[in-house]
Amino acid sequence: MITMPPKKGSKAYQKAERERKRQAREEESEEARQKRLEQQKQHDTKKKLQMGPEERQESSEQNRLCQASRRKQMSSEDKEEVQKQDRSRKKSSRQSMSPEDKTKLQKQEQAHKASSRQSQSPEEKAESQKQAKLRMTSYRQSMSPEQKAESQKQARSGMMSYRQSMNPEDKAASQKQARSRMSSYRQSLSPEDKAKSQKQDRSRKTSSSQLMSPSEKDAEREKNREIQASKRKLDKQKVITIEEAAENFKKKCYELPEYVCTCCHRLLWKQSVLPFKIDKYNSENDVVKQCFAQDILKETKPGEMYICTTCNNDLKKRKPIMPAQAVANGLQLDPTPPPGLQKPNQIEIMMFRREIPFMKLGSLPRGRQYRMQGPVVNVPSKLETVCQLLPRLPNEAMLVPIKLKRRLCYKGHYLYEDIRPHVVMDWLKWLKQNNTHYADVNISFDWCNLMTQFQDDGNCIY
Repeated sequence: MITMPPKKGSKAYQKAERERKRQAREEESEEARQKRLEQQKQHDTKKKLQMGPEERQESSEQNRLCQASRRKQMSSEDKEEVQKQDRSRKKSSRQSMSPEDKTKLQKQEQAHKASSRQSQSPEEKAESQKQAKLRMTSYRQSMSPEQKAESQKQARSGMMSYRQSMNPEDKAASQKQARSRMSSYRQSLSPEDKAKSQKQDRSRKTSSSQLMSPSEKDAEREKNREIQASKRKLDKQKVITIEEAAENFKKKCYELPEYVCTCCHRLLWKQSVLPFKIDKYNSENDVVKQCFAQDILKETKPGEMYICTTCNNDLKKRKPIMPAQAVANGLQLDPTPPPGLQKPNQIEIMMFRREIPFMKLGSLPRGRQYRMQGPVVNVPSKLETVCQLLPRLPNEAMLVPIKLKRRLCYKGHYLYEDIRPHVVMDWLKWLKQNNTHYADVNISFDWCNLMTQFQDDGNCIY
């Protein structure tokens, strides 16, 4: 039976041509292969130069579609083999290229990727990102620890060289994009995923540092210092507009000391606290155990804990010492007065003070603050006699005029004001219950006739 050759342009003819070319490629030598590839490149470049921009886009799209259809028809093993061949070919071609050609090729690839991503729909983007992540994870799992360390070094050096070649404006823009991307990603994570990612970061850093030699560690530290110094210089050189400065000022005005230290329970500003992580401290030490007991730890917000720099520095030493202002050191905050107590005036405060200070205050030349002028005299007061002189009358709204003198022999008075006896008595009761300095004070509740206590001069008590 005679078989007729297939017609030109038919699918059978194209298939036979492909098979013939594949066999010829397998049989040809390395030198012939290189010559053929060079001729093909020259032919392709000539074609591209003759084409216009629209024709180039059409031809590139057709090539992509052809490659996609071929890959769909391939098996998974054939796909992996083709990918390996592509990687080896790209590596060999990049090694033979000059640094300038490498940068040009990288820019072209970046532009091509950006254009392809813009043309994709959100679903296609998500699908491509998932595939890329799976591919990268499988590739990293197949690598040995030495290969991982080598690839990380190459990636760092490549990123460093790329960042050094960038303009300051491009650097700032890329940093902003990276921060926004990381913040959005972290916000989308659950608390469990956040903890897992933090653990992975720590383990990765420790493993990479263990593989490094002491000289490499020193070089890495020096590099980090140089990077931080360059960042500080750029921040200083950065020109801020008036609008940006006004916005920053308004933001800082809204900030308040709302961060609570877990160790000393003080309200502090953001720049004077650090995120609290109990793993950083020696949990076997007795001082650390006392400071971080369950009844002492305090949260700023649910799930957020901070520690001030002074407590952190004392507890992170080789031999941790008790922070001076720690709650475990006996410096806990006293309970605040309840809202039911009325605010006392200046003389009412002096009525239930253990000592009355006499000082001369003068206003400062700038601002609204005051300063002391001359000596300060502390006069001890007897609270029992004060309570006897100021019994709480049935009519609590009654006011008693009081003149406060430095000495009774003086004609003039230091302060003159009306006081409310019930306010003084309420404050004395509360201080006796909550303040250790007032525990030994005896309050007299024997009612006396207040009018007999008044002096004839202006019906005032001295």
